[in-house]
Amino acid sequence: MKSKNSIKRSVPALIGMAFMAALAVYAVLIYSEKKALSKEEEMPVVVAASTIKKGFITTNENKKTGLEIKTVPRSVVPEMAFQNPDDMGMSVALINIPAGSILTSDMFESAETVTGEMKNPVLIGLKVDDLYQSAGGKLRSGDRIHIYLQGEDEQVKLRWSGIYVADAFDSGGNELYEQDEGRAVRFNIYLEKSDVEEFYDGLDSKKLRIALALD
Repeated sequence: MKSKNSIKRSVPALIGMAFMAALAVYAVLIYSEKKALSKEEEMPVVVAASTIKKGFITTNENKKTGLEIKTVPRSVVPEMAFQNPDDMGMSVALINIPAGSILTSDMFESAETVTGEMKNPVLIGLKVDDLYQSAGGKLRSGDRIHIYLQGEDEQVKLRWSGIYVADAFDSGGNELYEQDEGRAVRFNIYLEKSDVEEFYDGLDSKKLRIALALD
């Protein structure tokens, strides 16, 4: 039968052995995890090379500088992620997207939706000297606007609804996106070709009023 002293001496040894065993188990787990990760399948995804702002349109030209492809573990790839810039076609960013983000289809809408049901859409430019005509200069690239026209009876009525602002610029020619400071005075918008003459007539006579769509 073991003496009390021998039992006391063996307790630290047992604790030490248990500790070493725990370390060994932990090391095995870490090794297994790293091994599992190293074997995880990877896949290519499209990421933002720099910050993409709401209203940004992916053209063949700016895809070369604004987007890049990275290979990442499949487990971190979100649903609807783009794997190739060509899969995006010409798309419009719906939100501000930080640099390095994996791009997904729900962040964009097809550029075809910009013109809606227009039969013969054209891109036209306009400049306003009176900010009263353009929502106080708050319009930005990617916004939707409603355009009102003042008639001969002096009544102001909605003439065009949900018009897409392709580009908005300040007086220095800088393009303005959401959260950018400055007042927009020049714009490019999509409009039906048959409506262009009426639009410019209203603009020149200062009978147009532009409202920013908030929905």
